[in-house]
Amino acid sequence: ATRDEDVTRRIAGVSVTEKEDFDTSFSLGVRVGHWFEAAPWLGLAVDASFYNPDADLTIFPVSALLMLRLPLLTSPEFSKGRLQPYAGVGPGVFVSTLKSDLRPVLEGTFSDTSVDLGLDVRAGVVWMFNKSTGLFAEYRFTHLSPSFADSHATTSVRIETELNTHPL
Repeated sequence: ATRDEDVTRRIAGVSVTEKEDFDTSFSLGVRVGHWFEAAPWLGLAVDASFYNPDADLTIFPVSALLMLRLPLLTSPEFSKGRLQPYAGVGPGVFVSTLKSDLRPVLEGTFSDTSVDLGLDVRAGVVWMFNKSTGLFAEYRFTHLSPSFADSHATTSVRIETELNTHPL
């Protein structure tokens, strides 16, 4: 869920800050990575995902992660552990798209895309079924500060916020 945050709207030089009630969002993603043989507790990964914390806001993060894992329940079949708690941290590029109706303040819609650097932190656990397939559960935290701008005739509109998301 994305935590409720202050959103600042600047329209024609007038600035208004209000608390925005963000929604719980469906999240979908994919991660590819590599664990190093020489240091099996250390890995690198790239994660791409999607979430929609508001009907008007869509976010696509792509993160580069440094991953650490703890091999538990090791055996000859599962030398890296059948149970693997892990953590990851790294920077992300967040592509955020905002499309919003400006009525009654202005006629028309607001539309912009913001590309921002942010933070991605996660912790989870994997249960391995075989050497390459497992089921995982994960907690994730992302932080970004998007800024959107659009113009309507001679009126400029700018929207800024911080987004702190805690999807499970």
